[in-house]
Amino acid sequence: MARHILILDFGRESVNAGIFSSKKVEPEAFFTSQIDGDAGMALSSLLRDIRGKGYEDFTMIMAGIPVSQVSMRVVALPFYDKKVKEVLSFELSELLPEKTDDMFIEAMPVGEQRILAVSVGKKTLQYYLDILKKADVDPSWIGSAIFSKHKLLEDISANGTAVALIDRESVVVSKDGKPYLFSELRDALDLKLAIANLFTEGIEVEKIYSIGNASDKSDIVSGKENVLLPLASRNWGQMLNEYPERTGIIALAAYLKEEGLKQTINFRKGEFAYAKDVRAAKRGMVAAAILAAILLCLWGANAYLKHRMFSSKLVQIEKELKAGYLGLFPGEPNVVDSLYQLEAKLKGLKKENQVFADGMPVLEVMKELAKGIDKHVRIRLYKIHMEEGRIIAKGEADSFEAAGGFKDAIAKASYLQEVSLTDIKTKPGGGVTFSFSIIHKGI
Repeated sequence: MARHILILDFGRESVNAGIFSSKKVEPEAFFTSQIDGDAGMALSSLLRDIRGKGYEDFTMIMAGIPVSQVSMRVVALPFYDKKVKEVLSFELSELLPEKTDDMFIEAMPVGEQRILAVSVGKKTLQYYLDILKKADVDPSWIGSAIFSKHKLLEDISANGTAVALIDRESVVVSKDGKPYLFSELRDALDLKLAIANLFTEGIEVEKIYSIGNASDKSDIVSGKENVLLPLASRNWGQMLNEYPERTGIIALAAYLKEEGLKQTINFRKGEFAYAKDVRAAKRGMVAAAILAAILLCLWGANAYLKHRMFSSKLVQIEKELKAGYLGLFPGEPNVVDSLYQLEAKLKGLKKENQVFADGMPVLEVMKELAKGIDKHVRIRLYKIHMEEGRIIAKGEADSFEAAGGFKDAIAKASYLQEVSLTDIKTKPGGGVTFSFSIIHKGI
């Protein structure tokens, strides 16, 4: 019997599932179960229907959690690299509903120098993993379908403009064929705010595709060109008009078919890692350990033979090494293995040199930051992070002008460059908070 892919998608009102062929990722069957206060019971009912149709053996299981359980925030950053999550944890420390240690944080680029910070509570993830486990389902991927919905817009020719997809639970905007905005859609006000924010950024949405009861918000996007989703070859456009609850499933299938899962936001990492991946990693570690043990034995045997053959020469070399070591470190009280101790000393010196010689002149940087503060305005820096030539700081000022003046003042320092304000916003009690990023020229 052919094996299949199972895609589950938890929504506000229902749990939906799609069965797809393993080879071509083409849809074969869809199922839905209404949530009547208990998502676990709805899932169990759904799986009974699926197994009753003979679908039991799956090569892959994916599960999407509701977008309402995911927190999203766009952060302006001039870089996107391996350390972006560390920076986001710092940037979001005062904005998340829970401590950063209790949140799972991921990131994805959404435009030039714009990073979408995605976070979900670890308790929320554990809740969905528990009800899936109780239903005898172990997904290799768990995330939110919203981050795949832009794939449904790629066939629409935007000609450099922005296009939007609106369904029951979310609004997604693509610009120049790439994702630009993801937002939860609870009511008409959320859509108004999303369109208004795009307008303030100079983004004009020219084409809209609305699915299901999202069409009742057409007055908000009046004057826009409403288009049909051009997926007629797969019959998905017509399907989504008739069954809007399948939008997340179809989006995940489209992403899986065209790009795989490596670039998606997958919450099954770290303490929530997929069990089979963990076991595979352990098997790899065991094999590597065995190979290392064999190599160590061979190395030891080789060293022993060399020692027996050149014992007298080794003794002489060791004496010379010890004499040289004592010449460099005359105060060393006990020299047992001069070569090992010399390597340890060199590592220590290298580390100290990296901090003090090749590193950042911390006092000079602090002095330059202090010089940039105008004595007639109030500037307070309450967080400063320095690492590998980059300075990221957060502070507050009396006004936008004061923050901008501070930025311009520190930009004049000869060894500081690429000084940029990455986030600035007003405070409820007056004044503004800001963040800025600086690159130290000497690193």
